[in-house]
Amino acid sequence: MSTSSLKLVILQIIFAALLGFLLAWLNVREISLLYEISKLSKKYEEELSIHEKLVVEKSVLFSPYNLKLMAKSLDMHNLGPENIRKIE
Repeated sequence: MSTSSLKLVILQIIFAALLGFLLAWLNVREISLLYEISKLSKKYEEELSIHEKLVVEKSVLFSPYNLKLMAKSLDMHNLGPENIRKIE
């Protein structure tokens, strides 16, 4: 085997090793990103659930019936026209 063909074989082996390392690194990176996506997806679902519950709670708290009950418990009542002043 000549020196030039030996150098070519060594370069091919080095290239194959580098290619194998690159493929392994890409596989590890892909798994890492998939894990991160899974975590973020779960967090999004949890946050979405909390948001939906808060929207329902806000609707209940600001319902006219509930506001009337709260006003009554605080001894609030409707103002008559004589109690309203206009500021100009």
